[in-house]
This record gives sequence, structure tokens and C-alpha cells, in this order.
Amino acid sequence: MNRMRFLVVLILPVLLTGCFFIPGKFVSNMDLRRDGGFTFAYKGEVVFQMPNEKMLGAGGGVASAELPKTWNDKMAVCWSNDDKEVDNFGIYEGDVAPAVAPAKAPKKGRTKFSSYAPADEPIALPPKSGKAGTAADDAAQAAAQATTEAAEGAAKAADEPDPIIRKCTKKEIADLKQEWEEGKITAAEEEKKSTQMMAGIFGLDPTNPDAMNRFASELQKQAGWRSVVYKGDGVFLVDYYQTGRLDQDFVFPLFPDQQFLMPFVMIKRRADGAVLVETPGFALATNGGMIGAMAAMTDQTSKLDVGEGRKPVRNPLTNIDGKFTLTTDGEILTNNTADGPTAVAGQPAARQLFWEFNDPKDPAPKTLIKLR
Repeated sequence: MNRMRFLVVLILPVLLTGCFFIPGKFVSNMDLRRDGGFTFAYKGEVVFQMPNEKMLGAGGGVASAELPKTWNDKMAVCWSNDDKEVDNFGIYEGDVAPAVAPAKAPKKGRTKFSSYAPADEPIALPPKSGKAGTAADDAAQAAAQATTEAAEGAAKAADEPDPIIRKCTKKEIADLKQEWEEGKITAAEEEKKSTQMMAGIFGLDPTNPDAMNRFASELQKQAGWRSVVYKGDGVFLVDYYQTGRLDQDFVFPLFPDQQFLMPFVMIKRRADGAVLVETPGFALATNGGMIGAMAAMTDQTSKLDVGEGRKPVRNPLTNIDGKFTLTTDGEILTNNTADGPTAVAGQPAARQLFWEFNDPKDPAPKTLIKLR
């Protein structure tokens, strides 16, 4: 199995469930020293993105928890061009207008032949008697007729107004209600499968608050997790602090009983004594990789397809709001900060890098530092 195929197999279950851990609002600090000592701190939100965020799922449906509990005839939406749909989220409520009145038929009477010819085209006349030139005349007449029909079609399309909402008939309401009921059953079945898949991948049931609280308790038992509190809606408020020596690579976060790793921060040691600090989970515009792919996919599915009235919904992947500060007495070889290294008060040999990001276009912090 090649690397790309392996990554696809690895990431597919998460893409299908729409579930993964991402930062929320946070402040993070890192300190790297030439002697190999380091500290890392993260204080703020860790968000478990769940599929009931009113986002389209892989099958094109919406999580059953987000569908209205009972049917309301106002959810039936019909358009003047005979399109029909179910409004689950109240986008069209109260926006009911009468259908567009059909255009009046033209009065009966003799129509001049010239009125069918475009102004800039010659009128096609019947061919003269005789066999000579008959084929050419027929071709010219057919071309003129096609031009006329095209012009008439364009004029008719231009005169037709955009579709507007009309009142549904009783049969249309009944049909849409049946479609909605069937869809709710299907959504519930898909949600159950997704929950089982999530439990297998992440070791927790995100639809169960008790399970999420137990996960927070288990997480707090791990080294570095000083406090973990589940706030609801998939949001954990955490206080993480880790100190040690860089005799091996460092990754944050690591969750207990997890089979899937999506790091916010990584420190990668090099043989020449340098370390590469990457933060693929702190910003999504330029980091690529798995989280970047999920961000792109989620962005494509972050609007509910409801005809002309698309309603945007919250895309948590674009709601990351954080600050990251890195301090070091090593030699900063590369970095992608906006202002570059700055001096540190009271530490003449140290320099500091600072990133702030609350826009999807902000780059993921990255720097290469020579420690020895």
C-alpha cells in the first residue's frame, strides 16, 4: 500500500463522520533552550467537532438531532417553477408570496412575416421555381429559421422572471411530509452508524454528555493535563503544561485510547542539532495535510443547499482564535511570523516569535531553530 493510499484509508472514516479535535479560543506558549530544555503550555478550548453542526454529511443528509422533532406544514416550500423542497431550518418561514402570473397570450390575428426575423438578419424568402440553386436555398432558409428560433428562445427566457415561493397544494404538502419523515428515519440510522464509528476511532460517544465528562476525567489523568472540563457542545476547557528535555520528538495533544492522531503542535528533532516547530492544528490556510483537507472539505459543505436561499452555517474549522508565542535562546534560522524575532526583556540572549490568528487565511506557525 503506497503512502497516499494509506493516508486516504486512514483519514476516510474521520471525513465520513465529520469528527475530529480542533483548537477553539486559546493562548499557547513555548520555550526552547540551547541545552535541550523546553516547556509548552496551552490554555483554552479544545473542540471536538461533531456531525450535528447543521452541516451536510457525507451522504448529503443532516444529523437527525438537528431536524425538527415534528412536521409543520410551513416547512413545505414550493416554487413558481414547480420545484419543491423541505425547509428544515426556517429559512423561508413567512416568506410566502403568490406565484408569478403567467404571461398573457398574444392576441390572435395575422402576424407579419417580417416580425419573426431578427433586425440584423435578412428575411428568408421562398426559393424561386426551378431546380437550380434549390439545395442552397433550402440550406439558407433552414439557417435563417434556426437563427429566428434561437432569438425567440433567448427573448422568452429574458422575459421570464426568477422563480418565487408560492403556496403548496395539499398533495405537495403531503408528498413533502412523507419525504421528510423518510429522511428523518434515514438520518437517524446514519447518525447511529456514525456514532459507532466515532466510538471505535476516538473511544468516546460525542452524543453522550456523561461519556464526554468521563473522557475529560481520563484525560486529566495523563501527564501535562492540569485541568480538563467539559463545557458541552463538544467544547473542552483545558489547561495543559509540559516541561522536559528534547531527547525525542514532542506532539500535542495526545489523547488516551485514541487510534487517530491529529496534532496541534509538533517539535521535530534533526540530526544537525536543529528543531523544526510546526503547528498544523493552529491555522488551516497553508498547513495542508489532513486537517487542511478536512477544512477544505468542510468549507465546501458548510452551506445548506436550499435553492436560491442558501443559508451559511457555522464552520468551526474557520473559528480558530488563538495566540502562540515562542521564546528561545537558540538561533532562529527560519520563521513565518509577520514581524520576525523580537528582543525579550531581561533575557539578552533570547528572541521571541509571535503569531496571532483568527482568520482562515492566517498561516500555520512554523520555525526552524538551531539549538546546538
